[in-house]
Amino acid sequence: MGENWIFKGDKMTSRERVDSLLAGKTVDHVGLFLFARGFCAKSTGISLEDFYTDPEKSLESQIWVAQMYGQDENPKFGFASSAVWDFGGEIRMPSGDFDQTPIVVRYPVESEEDISKLEMPDFKTAGMIPLNMEFCRLQEKAGLVRTMSLGAPFMYASCVWS
Repeated sequence: MGENWIFKGDKMTSRERVDSLLAGKTVDHVGLFLFARGFCAKSTGISLEDFYTDPEKSLESQIWVAQMYGQDENPKFGFASSAVWDFGGEIRMPSGDFDQTPIVVRYPVESEEDISKLEMPDFKTAGMIPLNMEFCRLQEKAGLVRTMSLGAPFMYASCVWS
């Protein structure tokens, strides 16, 4: 894996292209940034449940798709409502033909009384957090920039209370 996964464009590697773009410099062509988790899983034949719960399969899937299509974005792990799971709510992994992401079954806070019971997640065991940390370790091992998808306070608030 390592640097080999990065698409070699006309002049720049993906990393050079993104660094130049962020620095306001000229790039050799428009970068490709897919937000296509389900597409990655489908393209590589893994289930969406594995994509969201197995960091190694998820990373391998995204690297394969990046190589195939010349994607410039660093692989990412997680899903928009992962804080529901982190804070003790319940999710259902995608299983139907039209499911593309985990689905909220029960929010951690369902009544005003539940607010006082809410606790900070244990980073070693809570929902998506340990999987995200493993994904970061795998990114580093592959020579990639480590990234963890974290949301803003209002995103967390929307994931805690239905």
